Amino acid sequence: MGSRKRRRTVSSLIPHPVVTRPSACPSSITRACNLPPECIIKILVYLQASSLHSCREIGAETKYRQHGQDDIKSLRSCMLVNRTWCEIVAPILWRRPFNYQPMKTGRWLIDMYLRFLSPEQRKYLGIKLLDKSTPLFDYPSFLRELHYQELYIAIFDWEKSHYKSEAEFEKRVAEWTSKTRSHNDLANYFPISKIGAELAKMFLSKCSTFDLLCLGTSRIEYKWNEVQTAHVALPTFPGARKALSQLWGFVCSGDYEKREIFESMSEYCREISVLTADGLFEREEGVHEALSTLIRSQRKLEIFILCRCFNTFKVLPSLDSQRRTLRYLQFTECHFMGADPLLVLQNSDNAIRQLEFVDCKFFACSKPRDKINCRQLETLKFSKCTSINGIIDGFTGCKFPQLSGLEIADTACDAAPLYEVLKNAGGSLRELKVLSVKGIGSGSTLIEHLARHCPNLVVLHLALQHEALNKLCILFRATKNLVEMVIDRGTDVRVVHDMSSVLSSLGADVPASLRVLSIGTHCAFQIQAVKVFLGQCKAQMKSLTLYSYGGEDENKEVITGYAGRRKFKIKKVLHNQSAVAKLSVDFD
Repeated sequence: MGSRKRRRTVSSLIPHPVVTRPSACPSSITRACNLPPECIIKILVYLQASSLHSCREIGAETKYRQHGQDDIKSLRSCMLVNRTWCEIVAPILWRRPFNYQPMKTGRWLIDMYLRFLSPEQRKYLGIKLLDKSTPLFDYPSFLRELHYQELYIAIFDWEKSHYKSEAEFEKRVAEWTSKTRSHNDLANYFPISKIGAELAKMFLSKCSTFDLLCLGTSRIEYKWNEVQTAHVALPTFPGARKALSQLWGFVCSGDYEKREIFESMSEYCREISVLTADGLFEREEGVHEALSTLIRSQRKLEIFILCRCFNTFKVLPSLDSQRRTLRYLQFTECHFMGADPLLVLQNSDNAIRQLEFVDCKFFACSKPRDKINCRQLETLKFSKCTSINGIIDGFTGCKFPQLSGLEIADTACDAAPLYEVLKNAGGSLRELKVLSVKGIGSGSTLIEHLARHCPNLVVLHLALQHEALNKLCILFRATKNLVEMVIDRGTDVRVVHDMSSVLSSLGADVPASLRVLSIGTHCAFQIQAVKVFLGQCKAQMKSLTLYSYGGEDENKEVITGYAGRRKFKIKKVLHNQSAVAKLSVDFD
């Protein structure tokens, strides 16, 4: 690698902020430029996003407190006001710089950060500086959020920039990967990983406190196979105790070993409120116990996501220590053999508001020993799970005064316990999704049950067979607040059924609140029935999807007439050419 070391250099790719003094400024602007720093900080708060949003890690929908998108353009403009403004804005822009950079400009960040490595580190990595000028700020000290994958990909982009062509670089990567696999030594044969580890050490030494650390490696593992634990285990690095002690968000996701990571963090982390653990395998001895210790060490854990864990019985008891603060709980690809999935709900003072199971197996799980308390539960979800009857049975004796969302999809479930849960939820239920659930028949009884017990539904997604459409009039009359109705196809997918008579008589019963209607079950309607339906419909619909026997011109004529009467603008019309055409319309 001697020749390569001479080629890997650091140049000045990131221009320093230019601080200028406005000339001939109006007096109001001059006064703004000279505001005290405390006032400037108050102003800049409005350019920083601070709302909750979802981020996707390893396939789990994880609700994080992390910031949304800052107003980068405005913040960069503020840097040009004067030196004071520049000094205040710089830490904001550099607290999570990898989130702001397009993929092809990640090398600029690496160029800047490599300047802050010690001479010994650069020598170890075989890197020489071409531009030895001192940066305007101590940029690494501003870092507050670090995503290991984003850092890794930025280094990969930086390394790639030193090659004449992409083909040459890909050939080099193939050589590294081949040597890594044959020698089982990532450190010596894959320099990207080595650079990442050294930069991480530098970040930990210079940053006073991190807010969020994501050690996700799924994209890296997909492209380069295994990631060496020694390079990704940042919580075990020198300086981690100080830099990570105030961490509020932590994601540990990938196929690397995690026991030492959890053990180290258990010693100094007490403020984690968002925790994701993915990939707890039996081959790593003690990893479940280490995670349990980390959970018990926290003062106020609010959100916990567990993924790819086959020994959940070793982890679930630790959640009892967080029952008063834990409000969001999600399990993905977990096995509950010998475990009680509802253990945390058996405490009368639990604070669980959202409980989700995705692609989980409940075979031979333990039944609840005590009565379940769901007084604060707002959302309950089962998706792609097996053997859920015993779990649903556990909810039949519960009251759900706050349950507003329920989803059961791609699974098998007996109708009786499901109907009992819906009855118990009653008027509190606002959103319901029952899709591809074996055991509920055509869906006719389900619709009757909803009309009787759940009058306040706003969003409803159901998978029905064609005969269940006859019951829609009952549901529409009972649900006066329904905004979105999506009907997916049931099990009768081989034959298209003409349900024109049902649609013709349905229009008058559609609640005025309805804005979205999609009938995707395997049935179709004559164009005259569609015309009658729209003529009787009082709802101001924004989106309509159904299957029609009409031709393209006939469909457009009916839709145009409806839009004209309602004074709508047609935003989009999709009509595929077939005997039974799918008609999809969006209105403005």
